[in-house]
Amino acid sequence: MVWDLVSGQMQKAQHGSSTLDPSSEGTEVTYSLSVDLSIPMLGMLKRKAERVIMDTALKELKKRVESA
Repeated sequence: MVWDLVSGQMQKAQHGSSTLDPSSEGTEVTYSLSVDLSIPMLGMLKRKAERVIMDTALKELKKRVESA
């Protein structure tokens, strides 16, 4: 599955993908996400905000997968 942000207020771009592959122990999930914020801020703060967005997305994916 692949997705791209269509529009947003705080992000200029977001590109993500996830791939499901069967393994001997179940299913292996490969998750990729890139985020580009539109809010002008210092590089260190921008990277921190991007990390928060990515961590939140990963936690939500994990919660959804484990509830299925």
